[in-house]
Amino acid sequence: MLAKTAHKRRPGRGLRTKDISLAFVLVAVLLSSVSLSNAYAGQGKASGVLIVTATIEPYANLKVISQAHEVIITEADIRQGYVDVNSASLFQIKSNSTRGYTLAFESAGTTFKEVRVEGPGINTVLTNGTGLVFQPYSRGTATLELSYRFTLPGNISPGAYAWPLAVSVSPIR
Repeated sequence: MLAKTAHKRRPGRGLRTKDISLAFVLVAVLLSSVSLSNAYAGQGKASGVLIVTATIEPYANLKVISQAHEVIITEADIRQGYVDVNSASLFQIKSNSTRGYTLAFESAGTTFKEVRVEGPGINTVLTNGTGLVFQPYSRGTATLELSYRFTLPGNISPGAYAWPLAVSVSPIR
C-alpha cells in the first residue's frame, strides 16, 4: 500500500506568512505605544533599532493523484520473468528546498526479487526493498508519473498481489 508522507510544520519550527505579518503588526503597535508614552512623559523623541529575522524551514509534500492498488501476474509474465506496470503512480510534489528533495521507496514485502522504478529523471532499482532517489529543486509543483518493472521469483503463482511499495518525500536540508 502506498503511504504518503508530508513534512508538516511543527510548533516552533518555521514561520508562515500570517505569523510574520502578525509579528510586524505587534512590533509596530509596541513601538508606537513606546513613542507615545515617552512623548507624554515629557521626554520628547524616542529612537531605537529593531532587527527582525525569519527562518523558513524546508518542506516537501507528496500528493497522490492516482496509484495502482495491485500487481496482476499472468502465466506469460511468469514465463518472461517480470511484469511491467506502466503509469502506475501519478504524484504531485511541492517543495521549497532549493537543494531538492528525496523520494524514498520501500517494499512492503518480499514477493518480488527486485523492482525497477522509472519516470522523468528517475531510473532506479530496488534490490533490497528500499531505495532513495534525489530530485533537483523545481519551482512550484512537480508532477511525476512512474512506471514499474517487478522481477518475479521462480516460485510465484499467477494472481493479483497487493501493491508492494510505499513512497515518501523529504526535503534536502
